[in-house]
Amino acid sequence: MRSMLLALAALLLAGVARADDPALAQVDCWFPVPAGHAAKCYRLTVPESRAGGSRRLLTLPVAVVAGAGTPHHDDPIVYLTGGPGSAVGLYPDAMAEWWPYIDKVPWLQGRDLVLMDQRGAGLAEPDLDCPEIAAVGLELLKRSGDAAGRRTVYVAAAEACRKRWVAAGYDPGDFDTAAAAADFAALRRALGIGRWNIYSVSYGTRLALTLMHDHPEGLRAVILDSAYPPEEHFFETRRAAIDASFAAVARACAADAACAKAAPDLRRAVIDLVARYDARPVMVPLKDDKTGTTEQIPFTGALVLEQALSIIDEGNALAELPALVDGLGKGDPKTLEDTLSGLAAGYLSPGYFSPGKYFAVDCKEEVPFTDERRRESDRLAHPWLENYGLLADDWYACAGWVGPDARRVSKAPVASDIPTLVLQGAFDEITPPEVGRLAASRLSHGHYREFPEVGHKVVDQSVCGQRIAARFLDRPEVSPDDPCLAGKPVRPTW
Repeated sequence: MRSMLLALAALLLAGVARADDPALAQVDCWFPVPAGHAAKCYRLTVPESRAGGSRRLLTLPVAVVAGAGTPHHDDPIVYLTGGPGSAVGLYPDAMAEWWPYIDKVPWLQGRDLVLMDQRGAGLAEPDLDCPEIAAVGLELLKRSGDAAGRRTVYVAAAEACRKRWVAAGYDPGDFDTAAAAADFAALRRALGIGRWNIYSVSYGTRLALTLMHDHPEGLRAVILDSAYPPEEHFFETRRAAIDASFAAVARACAADAACAKAAPDLRRAVIDLVARYDARPVMVPLKDDKTGTTEQIPFTGALVLEQALSIIDEGNALAELPALVDGLGKGDPKTLEDTLSGLAAGYLSPGYFSPGKYFAVDCKEEVPFTDERRRESDRLAHPWLENYGLLADDWYACAGWVGPDARRVSKAPVASDIPTLVLQGAFDEITPPEVGRLAASRLSHGHYREFPEVGHKVVDQSVCGQRIAARFLDRPEVSPDDPCLAGKPVRPTW
């Protein structure tokens, strides 16, 4: 009984005393580990506020998974996921997808994989979820063609989420990139890892660059996949990046016989479809599998664009985009219903994504530094993208999430001599190629590789990207060249 009381007292004191020193505790893994694999699991506790004197701890889940293959290297790879707000994949069902990936991808061979959810996301406690936004998902979908009405609903839901977290005593400003970088630096020390490598994707690359600047010790090599450096001003060039991506896809389509035959002018075809469905939305049935009820949803130009961007980001654009244009051009009921059903999943459920984490980071690190004249110029220069969905509404939702400490965020470019490989997709509309080239130019030992016919997240979409990443990790001091870049793109099958 006495030992139990002492343990309870220690826990209580941990919640109220200063918590400047993170602590790591090994725990039983909360997911099954298949035969032939090995994993160790931990909980890392870190101070909520990195400004010092924090009275509350955050808990971050950690898994260290043994990599396949030999020889086994002593420099593991830590994976920094994107969003911001995406989970790293530590949920039991998500972990089930990691095992075959770990077995097959060349860049993980012979090295352990370190997975930790970032503060405010995934299985971290707290997870800055926003059920308020999911609750109005159907209403947002119905209002896809009504920009003002949709924006009102979305901003109100985002603000309700913020107020709930603030009322619970949390400061969104404590969940920014610098704090997350300090968490990962603390994890490396707590695990006793002398040096490790980083594989980062999308927003995770900004986190990686912050680690390179703030905590360079122990970094052997870094991969930035779809770079999002701190100096990028996301809201100022959003529409320009989208339009440039469609232009790049259209050029590649014109050079591909099958694509050119199916869609002779792909960019113009998409623009025309957006205008057509905005002018005359088509009512499409959407069945709720939980209730069995069916709603009639207006299929608008905003949804055409949203699906087209999804294909460019993660699909086979030269095959799937012409098929979408053909189906929607004919008003094919199956194309309309399948497209709506796929899009609706994102509106009705956030999946493994924490909107509050997204707002806490991007609002703080982008909005105060955005030039309103450039943002407005970007809007006026691309009138066909006037109403391109919820991403356009994030700017307005951010108003309440920007705290008084936001101006202390550094937007300075990161210069480093740590060996770094920048992987960029030629079609990427989220983190455009020119941004990746700029990030690489600041790195004295940086290598930039661009992949044709690839959108966002190169390593997930290109076998060649996998091979080059593996070459780089084996010898980061050598330029990771591979003849595969000159060939026709091959997409992974795992």
